[in-house]
Amino acid sequence: MRYSVVAMKAIIRFSLILSTLALNTLALANDGPTQTTTGFYPIWENTGLTEKHREGYLGSNDAHIGINDVAQFGVQPLGLMYRTPNAYLKLRLLDTSDWHLSAQLGASWIMRDASRSFLSPMYTSRLDNPDFSVILISASVSATRNVADWLQIHQTLTALTLHTTGSLANETYPGYSIATEFRGKTHHALSVHFGEVGFWKHDFSFLGGSYRFSNSWAEFKIGYFYRIRPDSLQASPLVSLGFYL
Repeated sequence: MRYSVVAMKAIIRFSLILSTLALNTLALANDGPTQTTTGFYPIWENTGLTEKHREGYLGSNDAHIGINDVAQFGVQPLGLMYRTPNAYLKLRLLDTSDWHLSAQLGASWIMRDASRSFLSPMYTSRLDNPDFSVILISASVSATRNVADWLQIHQTLTALTLHTTGSLANETYPGYSIATEFRGKTHHALSVHFGEVGFWKHDFSFLGGSYRFSNSWAEFKIGYFYRIRPDSLQASPLVSLGFYL
C-alpha cells in the first residue's frame, strides 16, 4: 500500500513537470488551435474527425497519418511499451460544417504477461494473462458535433471483442463515451468525459475532466479520470504530448 501511494505521488509530480515544460514550449506559438482526431481515454473514446491527406501526428498516446482525405492509419505508442503491438484504420463517413462521422477498426495483440507491465500499481489492468496471449478487436463509430465555435461534442459507440486460448472468456464488450469540449478563443480547451462499458451486463463506468493546449504544430493534454465498478474505484492522471507533422 505504501509503495502504491509513493508511486502515485511520483506520477502526479511527473505529470506536473511535463505539463509545465510543454506549456512553456507551446506558448511560443501564436497560431490558433487544431482539432483533435483521437480521443483521450484509452480504447473507449474517439472523435468523428480524421486527419487530412499526408498530414501526420506523432505523440505519446497516438501516432497516425492521413490517407487521401478519407482515412487515417495509426498506432498507439504506449501500447508498445506495455508489450501490446497494435494498429488501427479510421474511415471518414461524413464531413460537413456541423457533423463529422467516422468508423474505426483496430487490433491489439496483448503478449504473454503484458497485463502486469503497467507503470502505475494504482491503475492496473483487470485482464491477467500470465501464460497466454490475448487478441483484442475494436470496432467503433464516432460522431463529432460542432454546436458552436466554442463547443464540440464527441460521441463513440464501441464493440471490443476479446479472443484467447487461455482462461479468459471469449466475448464482446459494448461501450459508449461522450466528451464535451469547451474551446477557448486561442489555444485552450476544457473537456468533461463520461463513458459506460457493458450496458445490460454492466462492467464499469468512467468519469473525468481534462485540459487541452493546442496549436498548428503541437498538442498537449492532461486530465484526471475515475474508473468506477460496483466493487471498486480506481483513479489516475492521464498525460499526452504530441506534434503534428
